[in-house]
Amino acid sequence: MSPYRWDELFDRRLGKDARVKFWELTSVCRAQPELVARTAAEHPSWSQFEIWYRSRNELVASQDREKLDSELPEEFVKAVLEHCSKTFFLGGDGRLRSYPLNPDDEQLSALETYSRFGNVLEQALEFGSVRVHHSPGHT
Repeated sequence: MSPYRWDELFDRRLGKDARVKFWELTSVCRAQPELVARTAAEHPSWSQFEIWYRSRNELVASQDREKLDSELPEEFVKAVLEHCSKTFFLGGDGRLRSYPLNPDDEQLSALETYSRFGNVLEQALEFGSVRVHHSPGHT
């Protein structure tokens, strides 16, 4: 097992093919409380996400897994992340961090991070870092 045990536990669920869940997106954007709802209000097919966001405390309290674990449309995720102020840092060791470790770490926006590495944002925030695989951009 790798020295970063969490990497192996999450490798199957992270990355390019993993869709972003509602709870993950709201967690990543927690510093901008209205971003998810404001973005959802911009497009009629996303209106249910605005309703979910406005009732998120109740969803969490009741553990409504159907909504909290709902996989979001790629276009919606990108539209939200485009305006997300959270930054991430890619180290030369192949680890994506929620904080800079070295002066030469590459700073990435939330959208850049998602586009390059897929669904790793929440895990980098929760655990401080996550191993990422350098690969061509996420579509």
